[in-house]
Formats: sequence, structure tokens, C-alpha cells
Amino acid sequence: MENKVGCILSKTQASAIYDAICVLNRIGARIHTTVENDGESNFILVFEGKDGKINARVIKEMFAIKREIFTDQSEFATAYGLNAV
Repeated sequence: MENKVGCILSKTQASAIYDAICVLNRIGARIHTTVENDGESNFILVFEGKDGKINARVIKEMFAIKREIFTDQSEFATAYGLNAV
């Protein structure tokens, strides 16, 4: 299940998710969302754990077939080439 970090999401998807994470953190909330995967039979699950780690997983038939784990929002932003705030 190895993959290059910063390749599960498109830059547009990563940017929108990063913005949502920042907004949710302002009210003490964490993200847990799914993203369509270009019409394939799988989807992308993105969530932030209590420890602040950001997880992105491609899910197919209830199994993670690819995954990325980022230690924090800054690492997520860097991996996807975003300007962290």
C-alpha cells in the first residue's frame, strides 16, 4: 500500500479540504469527509484524528487500497504544494 505522499487528492481537492480543516479547527471541530474519485467505484476518505494527524485513504469495497498520513496540517499543505496559513 505504498504510494507517493501528496498524490491521492488533486491539488484542487487538497486545497478545498485544507481550507475546510482550518475553518473547522476555529470552532474546535475536525474534518471527516469523503471525496468522489473521478467516477471510479472507490472513494477518498479524509479525516483528522484527535492527535492532529490528517489521513487520506482511497477506499474500495470497504478496504483502504492507498493511504497517506500527515503529522499535521502544515505537512499536509506542504505535500500538496499549498500555502499554509
